[in-house]
Amino acid sequence: MKYPQLVPFALGLCALATSAGLRAQPSPYSPEQAEPEAEELVVLSAFNVSSETIDRYRAAEAVSAVRIRTQLIETPSSISVLTRDFMEDVAPVRIHDAAKYIASIQDGEGTMYGDRIMIRGFESAFSRTVDNFGDIGAHNYDESLIERIEVSKGPNAILSPGGPPGGTINIVTKSPQFIPKHSLTALIGNFDAQKVTLDTTAPFGSDHFAYRLIAAYQDTERYWASSAKLRSKLIAPQFTWRVSPTSELVARYDYLETSVFREPALIIDSSVTRRGQEPILGPGFRPKGLNGTPPWSGLAFQKHSLSLSFSTSFNQYLVMRLAGRVQRFDEYSDQAFLFPPGMAARYNPYTGIATPDEVWGLANPNADYDEVLNPYIATSSPYYDPSAVPIRGERIIKAQVENYAVQNDWALSFETPLARLQTVTGFAYVYGELVDQRVNGALAPINLFDLANQDSSVAWDTVLFRDVKNENTNWQVYLNQRVTFWEDRFALSGGYLRYNTETKSLDKATSNPQDVLDESKDMYLASLLVRVTPAASIYYSYSTNAQPAVVNFTPLWREGKQHEWGAKLEFFNRRLAVNLAYFEINQTNVSTPNIEYYAGDLSQPPSFLSDFGNHGTEVEINGAITRNLSVMGSFTRLRMRDSLGRHVRSVSDQLGAALVNYRFNEGLLKGLSLYTGFSYVGERAGDTPSVDFTPLGVATQNSFFVPSHTTWNAGGAYTWSRYQLRLMVDNLTDDKGYVKGSGGRFSQSGIETATGRNVRLQTTMKF
Repeated sequence: MKYPQLVPFALGLCALATSAGLRAQPSPYSPEQAEPEAEELVVLSAFNVSSETIDRYRAAEAVSAVRIRTQLIETPSSISVLTRDFMEDVAPVRIHDAAKYIASIQDGEGTMYGDRIMIRGFESAFSRTVDNFGDIGAHNYDESLIERIEVSKGPNAILSPGGPPGGTINIVTKSPQFIPKHSLTALIGNFDAQKVTLDTTAPFGSDHFAYRLIAAYQDTERYWASSAKLRSKLIAPQFTWRVSPTSELVARYDYLETSVFREPALIIDSSVTRRGQEPILGPGFRPKGLNGTPPWSGLAFQKHSLSLSFSTSFNQYLVMRLAGRVQRFDEYSDQAFLFPPGMAARYNPYTGIATPDEVWGLANPNADYDEVLNPYIATSSPYYDPSAVPIRGERIIKAQVENYAVQNDWALSFETPLARLQTVTGFAYVYGELVDQRVNGALAPINLFDLANQDSSVAWDTVLFRDVKNENTNWQVYLNQRVTFWEDRFALSGGYLRYNTETKSLDKATSNPQDVLDESKDMYLASLLVRVTPAASIYYSYSTNAQPAVVNFTPLWREGKQHEWGAKLEFFNRRLAVNLAYFEINQTNVSTPNIEYYAGDLSQPPSFLSDFGNHGTEVEINGAITRNLSVMGSFTRLRMRDSLGRHVRSVSDQLGAALVNYRFNEGLLKGLSLYTGFSYVGERAGDTPSVDFTPLGVATQNSFFVPSHTTWNAGGAYTWSRYQLRLMVDNLTDDKGYVKGSGGRFSQSGIETATGRNVRLQTTMKF
């Protein structure tokens, strides 16, 4: 890394340490804050949310709007919160397992890694934020570190200026507590289980210091076979120094090692070519089993993350947060990929319908097209031979990402005779480097009729086919002004963010020159919120963001814009919330993986680019209906089409989900809770056409659609004294084997088969 890039990060950490030292000195406080130390009133930082909730499933505040704690009913945008209690009930393997109950959330294209989730039709892959920092790494985030998940929908320039316009997953991590809490949890089950977690926190030394240690180990089978494994090791020590009643310094370090089997080989049957046909697997492929994919095919990650965060209140008007973080992520993966022939010439030129087992060409390739004399004709060419399915290897020689970030936020609040004013401003600096070196490997074709004798050995090339180095430096400066008047019934907000980036990309394996994006972008947000009653508000918001990206080895901007109208209602003394929203989003330069490239044709671009637009309506409910009954539920109608009016791959027009939990608080069943839930995903396109038009100018069509499906979960927990026992049954109806995922006609592009019933048992001991 170049030395000058260290300067902003070093200055930020020095300033953080200096600020902590300054706050350790005596300073003036209000009379309430100047009480004796033993009875000091500790003030929660405006940049943190309280761990207390109105209901187990209902949080009333979030920090994902403009990096400062705000009541959700006063937030002029859609922000959904998943509490720790809710996540403990569902015990998610991935973030999607919990987030699927939120409106406009569905699975992404490929579920093995990266917490790939669709938010309002746009994939949020590798773009989550953690404690307001953009997170790096292709791993799924370990739930044992998570205190809560905040899903901020729509483009949010302040939280995630370079994120997808559909929204951002913001993870709020656990932190040290000054009340001792210790737990040991063990999880067993059919698959995606076999995990033990230690979580211990307490003050130490004096009332000014607290620690937390989280450690987890998992070694479990995936659904497909006993040789398909998921393994992980995690250790995360944390320390808090309460410098004063209004100042706090928190240090966190996370170390993670994880590996996951990639996915089994699958190909959609060639008879499936259009909407209305049930997608089935081609001859020789089984819904359960590796289908010839070598057991060594997988992804292995190692990650270090160190962060420091200092927050302080100078007085009742002014608060500040200064935070820095260093991350390093390494990937060591050997993977096996199918590569059947490309589909570009396998669309009927007259209809645009896919014909996987036919190649089209002119009767006389040396003459021009003529409808009668020289038409297009089809030649039989099977998409694959079940006794010799082509497969290749890909080894990552070196894939390393380093990231250095500093954030400084200030919030000023005061009142005038006419209005209440809140100003939030700050800056952020991020420097990152990526090195990616890969080689291809040769494998024997898969014989689906003789898998027992499949040769899984591989001969690796010595010449790199990919040798990429990316370097980016980003500066962000932002200002958000909120004005409320008429007894806080009306709130006007406006925000501005200046995003400066220098992004460089070079692939030494090609003859292409280095690509450089050295530009700035202005991003805006504006909103109006009206508190109709203390328990009801309506709002309108406009927001933008722009993501610097390297697509097909070329730097570019993806710009997102959203208009949103909504209403927020609270019932039963705020225990239950109902949110309604209508939104319209547009984004430029959306990239879609080109399956031809990943099938081995490296002369093709890795991704397609197009502009997408969508609109949709959401209804969401969460909280307590009665003292014993909690609910989380949502319904979404969404319309997303590409520029040719075609369905966008993996995006459903309708989504619905609900989970209901009933707790017995008295009587013989006291300590027992039961829940049941379902998630519904409507029909969605299974692929993106390989080309937009046939040689005759006819728009090509999606070649298959994944039908709607509903999955049911159920479970319960019993708590007595220091012990708790949980039973979770996923996919209760055991509806397995059907094609569930979408993304392309063969695996590695997102398709997968549904899992069967998974029974998991979890026990927790508190000490």
